[in-house]
Amino acid sequence: MSLTQTIERELLDEHEAAQYLKVSLTTIRRYRYGIGGRQGMRITRIGRAVRYARSDLDEFIRSCGQDAPATAEKRGWLSWLR
Repeated sequence: MSLTQTIERELLDEHEAAQYLKVSLTTIRRYRYGIGGRQGMRITRIGRAVRYARSDLDEFIRSCGQDAPATAEKRGWLSWLR
């Protein structure tokens, strides 16, 4: 497989990235610029075209994950259960 074919397989446009994450096009654009104090999603620009590497999308998904019980315990939200 050539480098060009590899890059074409790895890079997604906005519509493909939105489908991959199962979100709307508006949401993918919000993620790109950052929301809620979170750093924006990593992009690749080719001229004026914006592309998303599948590996960057996967990393973004991992960075959004939370360990809810641990976070809640750390912040004292579950203190009323004791």
